[in-house]
Amino acid sequence: MRDFVVALLSVAVISLTVIVWTEEETIEGQEKELQALSTNLGAVTQTSAIELQAKCAQQAANYYKIGGWQENQNASYLDHYNSTLGKCFIFIKYPVMTGPNELVLQEALYDAFELKNFGVYQAYYDHAKSPVLERCAIRQQDGKQASCQTQAQFESDAAYFLGQGL
Repeated sequence: MRDFVVALLSVAVISLTVIVWTEEETIEGQEKELQALSTNLGAVTQTSAIELQAKCAQQAANYYKIGGWQENQNASYLDHYNSTLGKCFIFIKYPVMTGPNELVLQEALYDAFELKNFGVYQAYYDHAKSPVLERCAIRQQDGKQASCQTQAQFESDAAYFLGQGL
C-alpha cells in the first residue's frame, strides 16, 4: 500500500509540474502578445494624434479665414488639438490701430469645431498711458467662466487649453 501511495504522489507531482510548466509557457506567450499589442496601440495612438492635430490645424485655418481675421496683417493665430479634452482650440490675437499711438488689442480663445468662445481679452492701449481693460473673461479648467484682470493672466489660463505657454 505504501508503494502505491508513493507512486500516486509521484504521478501527482509530475502532473503538477507539467501543468505549472504549461501555464508558465502560456503566460509567457500572453505577455509577449500583450507587449506586441501595446506597441501597436502606441503606434496607432501616435498616428491618430497626428491626424487629429492636422484636422485641427485645417479647421483653425478655415475658422480664421471665415472670421475675416486674415484681413488684418497684424493679426495672428495659434491652433492646438488638446487630446486630454478632445477639442481643437484656436487662439487669435487681433490688434486694431485706432489712432497714431492708440490700439485696441483683442485676444480670443475658441473651440474651432464647435465655434464656442472659451475666453476673450480686450484692452485699449494709448502709447502714453497704461492699458485700459475693457473685458477679460476665460473659462476655467472646471468649465466655469471667470473674469481676469490682465493679459498675462488671460494668456496663462488659455495655455491650459493650448497645452503650452503663449
